[in-house]
Amino acid sequence: MNKTVITLLALSSALAVSAEDKPEVFVHYMTCFSATPDFYTREIELAQRYGIDGFALNCGEWKLEKSDGTIHETVYVRSADRLYQAALDDGNDFKLFMSPDFNGKAIREQTELNISDMVNRYYDHPNQFRHDDKLFLSGWSGRPDQYAGPVANLRADGLELLVVPQASAGLPYPMTWSFERILSLFPQNGPLDGLFRFTSDGTVSELIDVNALGRRVTLFKDKLFMAGTVPAYNSPNLRDFSGMQGYIAIW
Repeated sequence: MNKTVITLLALSSALAVSAEDKPEVFVHYMTCFSATPDFYTREIELAQRYGIDGFALNCGEWKLEKSDGTIHETVYVRSADRLYQAALDDGNDFKLFMSPDFNGKAIREQTELNISDMVNRYYDHPNQFRHDDKLFLSGWSGRPDQYAGPVANLRADGLELLVVPQASAGLPYPMTWSFERILSLFPQNGPLDGLFRFTSDGTVSELIDVNALGRRVTLFKDKLFMAGTVPAYNSPNLRDFSGMQGYIAIW
């Protein structure tokens, strides 16, 4: 595993992947807000106009298995399909990757069904983001053991992927981290190839410190790290980041 740093600026912000020539920048995109294909085409065009290279697709649901055994596709599937098609039609190599959200009951309780379908559905899509020639898969919350089963089965089927989620030791969102807590997310032969930290609340210095701590641990474990920088999160916890000065410091 190499030691690439990946930075995610979520919600009206972006993810930068270090590369030899220039960073690739992705925004965290909420697929719960379904829209027409034309709308997604305009979103992609607007993103590219501002130097954004792709979207990380947050999905609180995907497929649902009903009591009679039938499988129902939710609006999230339709939204993602339209986004992938819009990216393909755009023709400018706009990239996408999936981020299943374990705060959603369907993802928590039907993880195998949903993660497996997300990966298989877009594995060979030209606009699927890859790192080191492997499909890149993120995620919001979820314990390492919840990823383990689906990831093991996908790899057993010969699919190559990197799993870099906002995992936790059991809490929906860890407001504090320690070196030991982060280490616990990487048990021997565990499923995670890295870790994502969504820095949604805190002072500028606190958010810089938590990203630095996460990066130290992932360097120690030779893993990827996707650091967060959220200059204005949509919640009552909005902090004063001293305008662009704080935002630039976190970046």
